[in-house]
Amino acid sequence: MTTSNRQFATASVQVTVLRDLYPPQFNNLPATIDVNEDLAVNGTIFTADAYDRDIQGTMKYELIGVFPAKSFFEIDPSSGAIVLRNSLLSDTLGRTAYTARVQIYDTARPDNRTQADLSIRVVRNSNGPIFSSTRYEASVAENFPLYQSLVQVGASDADGDKLTYTHLGTAEEQKLFYLNPDSGVISLGSSLQTTTKNQFVFEVEASDNRVSSIARVNSVTVAITVQRDSGPPRFLNAPYVLDVPIRQPVNSSVVIVIARDPDAKGLMRYRLDGIDPGTQYFSISEITGNIMVKQELTLNTDVYAKYTLLVSAYDTSSPEIVITEPVQIRVLRNLYSPVFVNKSYTQTIYDFKPVGSNVLQVTAIDDDITAPENTFTYDIDNNSPANEFFSVDPFSGIIRITKELSQSTASSYLFNVIARDLGAYSRSDTATATVIIQRNSGRPVFIDPGQYDVTVSETMSVLSPILQVAAVDSDSADTPNGQIVYTLIGPSGAQRLFEVDMMTGNVTARVSLTTAANDTYRLTVRASDRGTPTQSSEVTVVIRIRREGTPFFQQAEYIVSLTENTAVDTTVIDLNATDPLDNKLIYEINGDGMASTLFRINPETGLLSVAQPFKTDTQESYVIRVRAYRQTDAAIFATVIVRVVITRNTNAPRFLHNDLVFNVAENYPLGVSLGRLNATDKDTGNNGRITYTIDAQNSIPLYVRDFFYVSPTTGALSVTKSLQEDDNQPLSYILSILATDNGFPTKFAAVQVAINVVRNRNGPTFSDDVYQINIDENVSLGTSLLQVQAPDADGDRVTYTLLSAMPTSLYFNVDESTGVLSVAASFLIDNTAKYIMTVSAHDYPGEGALPRSSEATVIVNVRRNPNTPLFIQSSYNITISEYTAVQAVIATIRATDADPGDTPSGQLVYRITSVTFPGFQSNTLPNNYDFFIISPTSADIYLAQTLSKYGVPDTFYITIEAADRALPPKTSTAQLEVHILRNINTPLFTSTSYSASIEDTSVVGRSLFTVTAVDADKDVPLNQNTPNAKFDYIVDPVYTEAVRYFDVTSDGIVNIRNPLISVDVTSFFFYIIAIDKSWRPLSSRVPARVNVTRISTGPRILGFTAPIHYVVIPENSDGDGNRVKSLIVLDTENQDIDLNVECRIVTINGNAEFGGTIFSVRTTRDGKNCELYMIGNLDREQGGLYNITVGVRHQSTISKRSINNAVYNTWEYTNILVSVTDVNDNAPSFHFPVYPVASLQAYVTAISIAAPPNSRVTQVQASDPDLGTNGMVSYSLGPVPGLFNEVPFYINYGGEIYTTKDFSHEEAFPRQFVFKVTAKDNAMTSEPLQSESNVYVNLIEDKNRFILVLTSTPPEKVIPRIEFYRQTLQNVTGRIIIIEKIQGRLFTAVGASLLDLDITGTDITFVVVNGDSFRLEENTDMDIITSESDQSKAILSRVKQSALRIGSFVSMIRKPYEANMMSRSSAFLGGGAIQVTKSYVWWMNDPWAAFVALAGIIIVLSIVGIIILLNLWSRYTNYLHRVRIYHTNFTNPDFTEPPSFLREYETQSLNMYVPPDETVQELGEINMNFDADTPRPPGTHGRGSTRNPIYQSPREHQTGFIEGTTFL
Repeated sequence: MTTSNRQFATASVQVTVLRDLYPPQFNNLPATIDVNEDLAVNGTIFTADAYDRDIQGTMKYELIGVFPAKSFFEIDPSSGAIVLRNSLLSDTLGRTAYTARVQIYDTARPDNRTQADLSIRVVRNSNGPIFSSTRYEASVAENFPLYQSLVQVGASDADGDKLTYTHLGTAEEQKLFYLNPDSGVISLGSSLQTTTKNQFVFEVEASDNRVSSIARVNSVTVAITVQRDSGPPRFLNAPYVLDVPIRQPVNSSVVIVIARDPDAKGLMRYRLDGIDPGTQYFSISEITGNIMVKQELTLNTDVYAKYTLLVSAYDTSSPEIVITEPVQIRVLRNLYSPVFVNKSYTQTIYDFKPVGSNVLQVTAIDDDITAPENTFTYDIDNNSPANEFFSVDPFSGIIRITKELSQSTASSYLFNVIARDLGAYSRSDTATATVIIQRNSGRPVFIDPGQYDVTVSETMSVLSPILQVAAVDSDSADTPNGQIVYTLIGPSGAQRLFEVDMMTGNVTARVSLTTAANDTYRLTVRASDRGTPTQSSEVTVVIRIRREGTPFFQQAEYIVSLTENTAVDTTVIDLNATDPLDNKLIYEINGDGMASTLFRINPETGLLSVAQPFKTDTQESYVIRVRAYRQTDAAIFATVIVRVVITRNTNAPRFLHNDLVFNVAENYPLGVSLGRLNATDKDTGNNGRITYTIDAQNSIPLYVRDFFYVSPTTGALSVTKSLQEDDNQPLSYILSILATDNGFPTKFAAVQVAINVVRNRNGPTFSDDVYQINIDENVSLGTSLLQVQAPDADGDRVTYTLLSAMPTSLYFNVDESTGVLSVAASFLIDNTAKYIMTVSAHDYPGEGALPRSSEATVIVNVRRNPNTPLFIQSSYNITISEYTAVQAVIATIRATDADPGDTPSGQLVYRITSVTFPGFQSNTLPNNYDFFIISPTSADIYLAQTLSKYGVPDTFYITIEAADRALPPKTSTAQLEVHILRNINTPLFTSTSYSASIEDTSVVGRSLFTVTAVDADKDVPLNQNTPNAKFDYIVDPVYTEAVRYFDVTSDGIVNIRNPLISVDVTSFFFYIIAIDKSWRPLSSRVPARVNVTRISTGPRILGFTAPIHYVVIPENSDGDGNRVKSLIVLDTENQDIDLNVECRIVTINGNAEFGGTIFSVRTTRDGKNCELYMIGNLDREQGGLYNITVGVRHQSTISKRSINNAVYNTWEYTNILVSVTDVNDNAPSFHFPVYPVASLQAYVTAISIAAPPNSRVTQVQASDPDLGTNGMVSYSLGPVPGLFNEVPFYINYGGEIYTTKDFSHEEAFPRQFVFKVTAKDNAMTSEPLQSESNVYVNLIEDKNRFILVLTSTPPEKVIPRIEFYRQTLQNVTGRIIIIEKIQGRLFTAVGASLLDLDITGTDITFVVVNGDSFRLEENTDMDIITSESDQSKAILSRVKQSALRIGSFVSMIRKPYEANMMSRSSAFLGGGAIQVTKSYVWWMNDPWAAFVALAGIIIVLSIVGIIILLNLWSRYTNYLHRVRIYHTNFTNPDFTEPPSFLREYETQSLNMYVPPDETVQELGEINMNFDADTPRPPGTHGRGSTRNPIYQSPREHQTGFIEGTTFL
């Protein structure tokens, strides 16, 4: 180990130790200071001062606490100044004290530190919320819409704190009335119809949102009164049943229906809701309820026309509450009775008038305008005996004789003739007819009956007079009663020989007297008048015949037979007659028939021979009457008869066939030929004419003629009676048919015809004629009831058919084969108790046989309605309030029925059979209407009349009947006892007396005390919420002084009503009454005393109690010196007891001279107050507001004071503001254009005949100086009666008139239309007023047009002065001018055939109207067109001079250019700029062009649609792409403005409020408030919001929620 060599040196080191012997010291800490919370940031609040006795470095200040002081304060490390770092308002805890701990140290000795506390006391929230009102009140209808504002409470905070409002009411009140915590708006949150309370009083608290330790709150009372709807409107004077005459004019009133709403808040409106066709003929005024005729009632031809109108009425404040009342209108078509022209008719007739003769004619008229009401018939009173002899033509009124008057003995008939129209409700009139009958009273009397005996020779000539009888009659010879007729009445032998001339009475010989068998004849001649009955007398006439001798034949008759081939001139017989006087006799043929033609006689010899061949005739015999008479006296003759029989028939008929056989069915049709027989006869004429007959005697059976017939001429054989009716039912008939000729003598041939009949001898036969069965109505379908049987003796198959008609056939079936009757339908759907039906049985015989049938009756008795309706109990008892609403259901009393409910037996109908009220003081009710009605189906019993009126019993006994719908029905009854709960309890005060002491200077409205009363009816369930439980307070009116100065509210608050300053009374004693609101109120009262202490306030000067008053009065109110209209009484105070006051108007509207024309003022009767009244008319159009200054002074010399010099509690002058409201007293007034005739009150206009439909014609203007709807004018147009039925124009709301038709295609259209336009105001509360004016519209053609040509004046300068040019032309021509159009000037170059356009000139096209007819003049009729005439030059010169005044240059007045020139120039001037013709049917001229145009439109629309779809798709895909990126980058949502592309697709809006970050982050609190307030602008402290731009549209989007709803 090596040892080192150590060496040392020494040095001296001085060490100075710096010791910190003294800590730093504060000079001014600890300390306490006060600061306001609104201290500005960065402001110094305190400066700490410290020192260090052994400071080595510099002093440094630090703020080290105490939490949370460092959040709000900081200290300057050098100066020690403590400053506010953050606003003290940002302290969410609202601390009132902070400890700022300050530490000081020497930077050289940083470990030696001293600290001290600065206590900072913060003065916070020095001001609390203050409400703007001490009480908030609102009245609201029970149907007030949800979410609408009712009232807004408002408070302010001098600290500027945001206030929050809190609802302190009950849960129900908070539900009903939503309070916006920010705005203080109280809105309706739930329907008021869910509660029965009528008043809600609750507190609302306003809080300044401070922390609880320093928060200030204030509360206010909110009172909300619910105005209940006491019921729907009610129609007055219902029901409405009325008759309307068919002549009722259109637009005339029929009836005015009136409805009243007991709690009307709006206006009553009416409408018609049905029923057609009533709504076609009637309309209703929405405002007045006036039902008027809409169109002519005569258009309905129904003679029983009745209309039912359903009129609905509602209050505009509650349009959903509608009441409907039917209005029954019967149209009286038959308004007038037929009226006889004369009320009495008299006619005298003779009794010989024949049946059918006219007696007289009655005439009536009927003024009805419709048929059949104006058509009438005549009739004779059924009770009159004249009906036996007279009748009246029902249409002509001619009365005729219907029975011979000779059968009557009456000398006159007095009867009533009735004219009765043919209307549905016929009317009639009666006239009296008197028919006087002139009877046949005189009898003919022969003059000298003894002279009628005469002798005559038998050879006297025939018709020579023998004698004349004569008679006289006392009746007039001018009448049949006095006209005598002579007749020979016997004896019969004499009547053959003699006759009497009926007029002259000459008796003559009818025949030669030589033929008389006797020599003496006694004739009875009767003289009769022509009356009815005939009067007559008789006389005997004796005629004696002196015999001279007569010719005669040996035989009276000869018979000769000849053949028809006898030759002409063959002698038939030689006749010889003998004359005893040997006179020469002449022979002649005297008949008969063809005898004088086929035979002739020699007049000298009497030889009778054949004159013509007998084959020229067909007769078989001839009678020839031959007479031989004396040549000297043709009346003497003898007659003989020669009968010549001609033999003609030589051949007999012959059948062309043998016997015949026919086979027929027994139902062979009648009259149809089954075969024909054929026979011939060789003879001609009747000899060859064959007649076929059935020889019954040789036929089997003998009665074949009953069933068969052979045609006599054709031989056709047919059946005349159904072979089924032959009771013997033979299988064959043998007929013997004869063919007989018609010769003489007759000849015949016979043949047999066998007819075999195919028969069905036996038909089905029912075992019984009537089948009967009893069943229940609920028998099931398909049930077999019985079997009918009808066997057939022939063994044929039988089927059955039901023959009964509806509805029986619906309920039964019969089996076709078995005859079993079964049920086909339920009997429950019918109420028939017995069904009677017929069943038919048909057999099916062999071929050719006729089926037979028989019928039987089936009776089915249905047992119906086995059960009776039953009520659950026999009596019911209910109690209802006297305020139960009309039409309210008070009870439901139902019954049950065990019968099925789907049958009439189980369906019940209810009715009230009786309503009694025993024990009531009256046996009758207030009116004749029922108080209760019952629904016939639901059994709901309704109240039909109000119970709250006098004369209504307290108890009703109602008998209810339940009946089923069966026939006959079964019923049961129950009784309902209804008790009416009346006003039971009286309102009672809770205290026995009330008092207060006040000063006489207390202000009006000051509350003195509150009285409280309770009404026990509020605890009675049926009286709750009725007027019986509600009451009002009033001051007993007996105490007039107290009433004048004190008032009590409905809440019982007694307050000062009028100033007490001048009252000498120091104590008022009075009573306060609590009276309920019942229709029969109960009340109580309590004493009250108010002591008044007078306060010395210096001099009290006379003056008005208020500086200003308001009066509202409708216009047209007026007054006069004798009947003034008082407007207002102006109360004064501090009157001198010994002096009256003197009132005067100082100024009106600031004008001292205005007074005395409309208003005046006077002293009231007591001399202590002033009264303002009217002395003139108020017209709102002359003045709508009057400011009247009125002064008052005592009636002694008092110095004048200046206006508005206020004294204690009084004003020497007061202002009355009189507002004049508008009344609809002005009808609209038309403003007419300027015409040459100033008095013309019409519109004269014109339009081109080529104008298309909907072209503007003109505009009418009317104004109405009234206000509001009274001054709003509506226009309508209509035809002028007698001119046009159709007006091809319409008018809009602005008065513009447009066309509705194209006039150019109708030659028949007139060239002028005249119609009327009506301007009507829209008055709502009175009848609208209207004015009318005629409008003349002329159609313009080229022949009517004139063109004023302006040069160097373009159209744009002419158009503003168009009226100037029109009036200029009017003034020059003296005619009405209408300007049609203005356009650029058209002209032609010299020699050119085309038009050119000059845009620097103007053509004014106008027409001239005749001032008398208002029709257009033709441009050839007037000398207006510029020409060489003096008139034309004068007109043009005057027009030029007028135009020059406005800088226009007139060139000429010309006619329009020719149409062909306009057409040729059209393309040249711009492709149709000029067009004189038009067509609206081009597609008809060229339909392919229409298809091409349509295809082009479709293609263009398709392209546009594709472009839109592509654009939307592009935007949508872009949106999807960007939204994915957005969602990826923003995982945490930030409530800021979203990107714009999101806005387009948002469908909801989220408004979120996030408070700013707290300054003290460590607290970790987040406050969030969701509301719907308008977002603040960017940068506003406190909120950020995002709103969907959809909802930022100016148009509000309804979402069903109101503002304040938060969507999440």
